Amino acid sequence: MNIARIVLVDDDQIFNFIHQKVIEQLATSIPVCIFQSSQDALTFFEEMKTTNDRNKTVVFLDINMPFFNGFDVLNKLINDGFLSENLFFYVVSSTLNEKEIERALSFEMVKGFYPKPLTKEIISEIIMEK
Repeated sequence: MNIARIVLVDDDQIFNFIHQKVIEQLATSIPVCIFQSSQDALTFFEEMKTTNDRNKTVVFLDINMPFFNGFDVLNKLINDGFLSENLFFYVVSSTLNEKEIERALSFEMVKGFYPKPLTKEIISEIIMEK
Protein backbone atom coordinates (compact mmCIF):
# COMPACT_ATOMS: atom_id res chain seq x y z
CA MET A 1 0.00 0.00 0.00
CA ASN A 2 1.79 3.13 -1.17
CA ILE A 3 -1.08 5.59 -1.47
CA ALA A 4 0.02 9.10 -0.55
CA ARG A 5 -3.49 10.40 0.14
CA ILE A 6 -7.18 9.78 -0.25
CA VAL A 7 -9.41 12.61 -1.46
CA LEU A 8 -13.16 12.78 -0.79
CA VAL A 9 -15.13 15.12 -3.06
CA ASP A 10 -18.74 15.21 -1.87
CA ASP A 11 -21.07 18.04 -0.86
CA ASP A 12 -22.69 15.78 1.75
CA GLN A 13 -21.02 16.28 5.13
CA ILE A 14 -22.50 13.09 6.59
CA PHE A 15 -21.09 10.83 3.86
CA ASN A 16 -17.72 12.57 4.14
CA PHE A 17 -17.70 11.91 7.88
CA ILE A 18 -18.68 8.24 7.48
CA HIS A 19 -16.17 7.60 4.70
CA GLN A 20 -13.37 9.40 6.56
CA LYS A 21 -13.95 7.30 9.71
CA VAL A 22 -13.93 4.04 7.74
CA ILE A 23 -10.74 5.03 5.90
CA GLU A 24 -9.05 6.03 9.16
CA GLN A 25 -9.90 2.61 10.64
CA LEU A 26 -8.42 0.79 7.66
CA ALA A 27 -5.41 2.96 6.86
CA THR A 28 -4.30 5.11 9.76
CA SER A 29 -1.17 6.31 7.94
CA ILE A 30 -2.95 7.66 4.83
CA PRO A 31 -4.10 11.28 5.12
CA VAL A 32 -7.65 12.07 4.00
CA CYS A 33 -8.40 15.37 2.22
CA ILE A 34 -12.06 16.39 2.15
CA PHE A 35 -13.64 18.82 -0.28
CA GLN A 36 -17.34 19.67 -0.02
CA SER A 37 -17.09 21.79 -3.15
CA SER A 38 -16.04 20.58 -6.57
CA GLN A 39 -14.41 23.97 -7.19
CA ASP A 40 -12.17 23.51 -4.14
CA ALA A 41 -11.26 20.03 -5.34
CA LEU A 42 -10.37 21.39 -8.79
CA THR A 43 -8.09 23.96 -7.16
CA PHE A 44 -6.38 21.12 -5.28
CA PHE A 45 -5.91 19.10 -8.48
CA GLU A 46 -4.53 22.16 -10.29
CA GLU A 47 -2.02 22.64 -7.46
CA MET A 48 -1.00 19.01 -7.87
CA LYS A 49 -0.41 19.61 -11.57
CA THR A 50 1.44 22.90 -11.02
CA THR A 51 3.77 21.41 -8.41
CA ASN A 52 4.25 18.23 -10.45
CA ASP A 53 2.91 16.18 -7.55
CA ARG A 54 3.15 12.55 -8.66
CA ASN A 55 2.08 10.99 -5.38
CA LYS A 56 -0.44 8.17 -5.71
CA THR A 57 -3.87 9.62 -4.92
CA VAL A 58 -7.21 7.82 -4.66
CA VAL A 59 -10.22 10.08 -5.24
CA PHE A 60 -13.79 9.25 -4.28
CA LEU A 61 -15.87 11.63 -6.40
CA ASP A 62 -19.59 12.21 -5.96
CA ILE A 63 -21.55 12.80 -9.15
CA ASN A 64 -24.49 14.83 -7.88
CA MET A 65 -23.17 18.11 -6.50
CA PRO A 66 -24.44 21.66 -6.93
CA PHE A 67 -22.97 24.09 -9.47
CA PHE A 68 -20.25 21.76 -10.81
CA ASN A 69 -21.04 18.03 -10.72
CA GLY A 70 -18.64 15.10 -10.82
CA PHE A 71 -18.87 14.81 -14.60
CA ASP A 72 -17.98 18.49 -14.88
CA VAL A 73 -14.92 17.87 -12.69
CA LEU A 74 -13.75 14.98 -14.85
CA ASN A 75 -14.34 16.92 -18.09
CA LYS A 76 -12.47 19.96 -16.73
CA LEU A 77 -9.47 17.85 -15.75
CA ILE A 78 -9.38 16.22 -19.18
CA ASN A 79 -9.82 19.55 -21.00
CA ASP A 80 -6.98 21.03 -18.94
CA GLY A 81 -4.73 18.15 -19.97
CA PHE A 82 -4.66 16.64 -16.50
CA LEU A 83 -3.94 13.00 -17.12
CA SER A 84 -2.05 11.36 -14.33
CA GLU A 85 -1.11 7.75 -13.93
CA ASN A 86 -1.01 8.40 -10.18
CA LEU A 87 -4.58 9.69 -9.81
CA PHE A 88 -7.31 7.06 -9.41
CA PHE A 89 -10.95 8.17 -9.47
CA TYR A 90 -13.78 6.11 -8.02
CA VAL A 91 -17.21 7.59 -8.63
CA VAL A 92 -19.72 7.33 -5.79
CA SER A 93 -23.40 8.12 -6.01
CA SER A 94 -26.59 7.66 -4.04
CA THR A 95 -28.48 7.10 -7.28
CA LEU A 96 -27.88 4.01 -9.35
CA ASN A 97 -28.97 5.29 -12.74
CA GLU A 98 -27.61 2.90 -15.39
CA LYS A 99 -26.80 5.73 -17.82
CA GLU A 100 -24.94 7.59 -15.08
CA ILE A 101 -22.88 4.49 -14.30
CA GLU A 102 -22.03 3.94 -17.98
CA ARG A 103 -21.11 7.59 -18.42
CA ALA A 104 -18.87 7.56 -15.34
CA LEU A 105 -17.08 4.40 -16.44
CA SER A 106 -16.51 5.84 -19.92
CA PHE A 107 -13.85 8.15 -18.47
CA GLU A 108 -10.44 6.49 -18.67
CA MET A 109 -9.37 7.94 -15.31
CA VAL A 110 -12.40 6.41 -13.53
CA LYS A 111 -11.50 3.01 -12.11
CA GLY A 112 -14.89 2.13 -10.61
CA PHE A 113 -18.41 3.18 -9.68
CA TYR A 114 -19.88 2.47 -6.23
CA PRO A 115 -23.14 3.24 -4.43
CA LYS A 116 -23.08 5.37 -1.29
CA PRO A 117 -22.23 4.77 1.41
CA LEU A 118 -18.96 3.02 0.66
CA THR A 119 -18.52 -0.09 2.74
CA LYS A 120 -15.45 -1.08 4.70
CA GLU A 121 -14.95 -3.96 2.24
CA ILE A 122 -15.03 -1.72 -0.85
CA ILE A 123 -12.63 0.82 0.64
CA SER A 124 -10.31 -1.94 1.86
CA GLU A 125 -10.27 -3.58 -1.58
CA ILE A 126 -9.41 -0.29 -3.30
CA ILE A 127 -6.68 0.58 -0.80
CA MET A 128 -5.11 -2.88 -1.04
CA GLU A 129 -5.08 -2.97 -4.86
CA LYS A 130 -3.27 0.36 -5.08
